[in-house]
Amino acid sequence: MERLSRKVFLGVISSFFCSCLLASEIEQTSSYYSMSLDGEMQTGEKFSTSISLEKTVCGKYLSTQRVYGIDRYCPNTLVKDLKIQISNKTVVIPNKAFSDLADVNLPAGLYMTQHGKEARLYLLGGDGVAAYTATFFIRDNRVIARSIEELSQDGELEKTMVKYK
Repeated sequence: MERLSRKVFLGVISSFFCSCLLASEIEQTSSYYSMSLDGEMQTGEKFSTSISLEKTVCGKYLSTQRVYGIDRYCPNTLVKDLKIQISNKTVVIPNKAFSDLADVNLPAGLYMTQHGKEARLYLLGGDGVAAYTATFFIRDNRVIARSIEELSQDGELEKTMVKYK
């Protein structure tokens, strides 16, 4: 009886470890290159947003501008397209507001909130020392500003705000 219990116990343990290993392998191999998100604001306004990421080829990637989300020479992905609609009206987003964002953490790194008459779209990207949060401030169907929160070289939280006309 004792041997049977030990065998059953060992079988359960080995099954558990095998399933954990399989689950971790699946998580490590998933890559997302686009995502759509539909919802409703507190005011009842419906919104829709979509993002497309472009996989970069390091040998072809040469950038003279600052790119958020990387702590190495080449990002894995760059934001290729970002679209937002609120109440079936397209929100104007300047290309320069998202073209410098790399390695967005999809699917969890995209969400919207509302603050009074202002909507905010959040993109979370990078990891570790290169992690950042990009916040797009939306009013009257256009992005009026974007902020980036990231860690400085000293490990302090820095926030950069760019306003758009």
